[in-house]
Amino acid sequence: MIDWNFAARIAAGGFSLVFLLLALLSGLVWVGSRLILRLSGDKPKG
Repeated sequence: MIDWNFAARIAAGGFSLVFLLLALLSGLVWVGSRLILRLSGDKPKG
């Protein structure tokens, strides 16, 4: 017999972990892009 409550709890934990990791990754990419734009903006063009 399958314990559907336990299966749903595992699935919910997995989905929340994936969304948490995606949020952290998007935050890191955003911070990295801000740093790159700030560092490259200080150099004179030409």
